[in-house]
Amino acid sequence: MNKTKIKVLLIGGAVADIIAAGLPKVADPGQSAQPSEGIQLHVGGHPTNISRDLVKLGLPPPNIYLAAAIGHDVFGQFIEAELRKFKINLNLQKIGRIDTSKNVILVVKGEKRRNHFAPGASHYLDLEAVSDLLREVKPSLFYAGALGGHLNEKIDVVLHEAQQLGCLTFLDTPLPSRKKARDILTYTDILHLNDLEASQYTGTNDVTAASDLFMQQGVQMAFITFGEGGALVRTRRLGLRQQAFNVSMIDPTGPGDAFCSGILYSLYTRLEKERGINLKELSLTELREMMLFGQAVGAVCVTGVGTTTAISFDAVSKLIDEQAEDVRNSTRSLLQ
Repeated sequence: MNKTKIKVLLIGGAVADIIAAGLPKVADPGQSAQPSEGIQLHVGGHPTNISRDLVKLGLPPPNIYLAAAIGHDVFGQFIEAELRKFKINLNLQKIGRIDTSKNVILVVKGEKRRNHFAPGASHYLDLEAVSDLLREVKPSLFYAGALGGHLNEKIDVVLHEAQQLGCLTFLDTPLPSRKKARDILTYTDILHLNDLEASQYTGTNDVTAASDLFMQQGVQMAFITFGEGGALVRTRRLGLRQQAFNVSMIDPTGPGDAFCSGILYSLYTRLEKERGINLKELSLTELREMMLFGQAVGAVCVTGVGTTTAISFDAVSKLIDEQAEDVRNSTRSLLQ
């Protein structure tokens, strides 16, 4: 068995999520509406969510590293205090005269969430500091998500550096123009987008054609998630589509991040047993089970308010025990 310490480095946005869940409707001008779940403050942002999910799924906190930027304000203090509870390796850049990123999220019962986002400090995460941390940690898995500002324009440089260090690179952020994205995807081993993001980038609603394009541009493994419509996975040789788990949704905030947490967890536990992973050689069964676990984590996420509140390994295992047979039986090949 490989005894090398497996490390995960996550970079991207740190956000204060202000969530009003269970609204009967969005209030009319001059009127009010009362959310049944109250108004709650949570930590958000792709890498902050995933770092906590991984701990809640059982990975050792000392092996998880997080780099993000916050402001010198009460929201930044809240984010830092909450993250420190998880005992991960925390690298927070504190940006002067810039507010912490915030998102006011309105959740009307039965509808998709409405985001009201103020970018703030997340867009000022420093490229050189990220590169220094990357060289210091030398992680096995490098995740970049919810990027913004100048780092978004230079993420290809960071991904290239990560690959040179032997990392598996995982990108989870809306892609820029086709020309710039080609440089980025060249150094992306694993890509996650939701169906809207994939359609906007590729210009097609044909998910098989979209996944073909990602493979042509250098990606080794691509995941596209469809919310209640399930998910798909694509490698150079294989492709699968799978239905979602059936749960009662309270707050649709964070299932994409939770899905990625499940994928990273699966990769991490595999790397504990093997020296490396050849993504192109994964079998249909291995892809099916990896996607199933990611979907289960995403499904558990929406059963509570906030991006990580409901997640635990026990809750995920229970859902898999109850519904895995149906989800497995739904899995179909994308490629004929």
